[in-house]
Amino acid sequence: MSEPGRRAFAAKMAELRATFTGGGPAGTAFQFLAPMTAGRQMFAGTAAVALRNEYVQRPSGLLVPAAAARAPQPLDTVAVYLTFEELAGVAATPRRVRDLLSRLGRGDVLLFAATWLGRIGAPGASSTDVDAAYLELFDGDLRQKVANLAHSGGRRLVVRQVLLVLAKLAVLVCPNQTEEGLDAADVLPLVPFALADHLGVSVAEGDPGAPQYIGDSPLTPEVVSNQHF
Repeated sequence: MSEPGRRAFAAKMAELRATFTGGGPAGTAFQFLAPMTAGRQMFAGTAAVALRNEYVQRPSGLLVPAAAARAPQPLDTVAVYLTFEELAGVAATPRRVRDLLSRLGRGDVLLFAATWLGRIGAPGASSTDVDAAYLELFDGDLRQKVANLAHSGGRRLVVRQVLLVLAKLAVLVCPNQTEEGLDAADVLPLVPFALADHLGVSVAEGDPGAPQYIGDSPLTPEVVSNQHF
């Protein structure tokens, strides 16, 4: 190799060494080469890892550190449910919910709850498709209002927790037959929204005068024994 060639080679090696090790103080542990890892950001000329956090936006709109954004993420499955208060502007009180259920036949209510629990729990079921089918239970302006609220806030219409509560209350409260003159099919689609107003709210936090749902139904012991189901 000619002298000019040796000088050029030495200069290139010095440049490369400075690129990988020349960014740290002399005589420190930074003066060594570090293995390269995909996705690992480092300060130029050192073996020091950059500590800055990169944030990405999840489909839900939540900003999370890039390291936590690997799919699937439980946060992406979180949804909120629609309540009667959002729909009507005023919450349905527990007493009014019980009064209504006491006029609906147990079989009608259980069939309704089981039907929609079956749809949302079917293998491969899409929450969006099930909600779209539930929306068909409403007519006119009410359907449009429910649709607007569901789409604008990402709310779910068919919610397992609410339907399970509805089934339990049917056993405790509902009579054998629906009251004459009352069409259960017209009323039941709104009942889950009314129950959602009070999901997770204890009597102490809500209406102290609210009715207690444990009554003298012959099926009450079965409901109590299965409370941990």
